[in-house]
Amino acid sequence: MGCTISNLRCVTNIAGLSSLIISLFPKLIIKNPQILRPLLNVSWGYLFGSTFWLCFFSEIGVLRGFKDMKSLPLPDNAEDAKRLLEEHKKLESDFNRRSIDFQYFFSLSTLFSGILLLSTVRLATHNIQLRISSSVVAISCLLNSLYFYNKIYKLKQKKENLYNELIENPQNDTTIAALKKNKKEFHIYHGLSILSLYLSFFGLTPYIFT
Repeated sequence: MGCTISNLRCVTNIAGLSSLIISLFPKLIIKNPQILRPLLNVSWGYLFGSTFWLCFFSEIGVLRGFKDMKSLPLPDNAEDAKRLLEEHKKLESDFNRRSIDFQYFFSLSTLFSGILLLSTVRLATHNIQLRISSSVVAISCLLNSLYFYNKIYKLKQKKENLYNELIENPQNDTTIAALKKNKKEFHIYHGLSILSLYLSFFGLTPYIFT
């Protein structure tokens, strides 16, 4: 499973980056409306539907995310670190499940956003609004797939390692400082990831009125 996801992410990230480069040269894209229009409709439909669900109805969405949102306190001593580490272990299976779901989502979104971008550039060469919107969607998807997801996952792993360090050496002030920094960075990158997701969603809305 891990190898499959890794290969999928690699292929879709390359496809996404390639689409951004090719979009700068519209004449390189085949001009066949019979092929491009269905591709545009399918890619937009997938992106809008999946992003709409993720933004509003998923575990990180507006309707559920704020209601269920809670921030775990930083541990002050080894006992707190043990307790918080146990809580993290209990949620490990749920975290892994969501991690796989997000990897699939970001990979497919990157692929379809690239298709949307190329189709838009060729079919609506002079429509600057749609070209900008499709570029925003493609870049947002790439940012999440290439950078934000990896950063958040590494910060989560680092936090568990810091908990173990605090358990082994409760008097280490450096570890507590590192935990504070880790928590701050996690919130920053998690927020940027969600912001990127919403930018992607709102970048799709101009197509509704065109």
